[in-house]
Amino acid sequence: MTNHARGEGHVNAKLTDFDVITIRAEHARGIGYDRLARRFGVSKCAIQRIVLRRSWAHVQDPQQPAA
Repeated sequence: MTNHARGEGHVNAKLTDFDVITIRAEHARGIGYDRLARRFGVSKCAIQRIVLRRSWAHVQDPQQPAA
């Protein structure tokens, strides 16, 4: 089995772990996908996948216990 870089360790990553935590927190406060996508320079689909933990799932929010 090979190891692949995940998250900000990937050479093509546009976001950091801190960005992902910020995106989830701001969405929880009511900021929409469109606005977050523009702010962070990624697609609405990327934002949605982050919020739903379909991508960047390895990043744990500070207030949530590790699974």
